[in-house]
Amino acid sequence: GLCYVLNVFMAHLLRGVGYAVHYGRASIHGVRDAHVTLLLTDVLSAGDVWNFDVGTGYPLAQPVLLSGDGAAATVALRYGQLE
Repeated sequence: GLCYVLNVFMAHLLRGVGYAVHYGRASIHGVRDAHVTLLLTDVLSAGDVWNFDVGTGYPLAQPVLLSGDGAAATVALRYGQLE
């Protein structure tokens, strides 16, 4: 799918410019763990985690802060880091 191509390419690009990028699994269209997304860590402060996704066909307009200072409590995403 799109996520396996676009998000993998974006991960290489982001790592190339110095970001700490991890692959994450996500549910999409009601299918559990059927999507690969990107998790960026330590972007603005130590320990923050951001979701960045260009591989859904309708990419996020901006990264979403999942944890850390200022994280939106209303974000309803289930995510996990792939090992």
